[in-house]
Amino acid sequence: MDGSMSIMGRDILSVDDVEVVYPNGTRALNKTTCQFMDGEVTVLLGPSGAGKTTTLRAIAGMVRPEEGRVELGGRVVYDSAAGISVPVHGRQVGYLTQQY
Repeated sequence: MDGSMSIMGRDILSVDDVEVVYPNGTRALNKTTCQFMDGEVTVLLGPSGAGKTTTLRAIAGMVRPEEGRVELGGRVVYDSAAGISVPVHGRQVGYLTQQY
């Protein structure tokens, strides 16, 4: 393997039952689940407030979910049940905001 997250025949990113609730009580994600496969192009599409940015922030580790699991390249980077939460710098994920 060349160090990339590409794993033939498997998910390169898996988000399972992720819930994010902001401090003001706003439920931003409710049991969100999605898989991204090697070789696919994926688009997160939805109206303002649908949770697109929150989903990306949860994957990158910039927001901590209340529940759920995130796996990158076969490596669990967040699992609420197991108490796993890899910090942002340990996830090897690039993130570019809309206001770059």
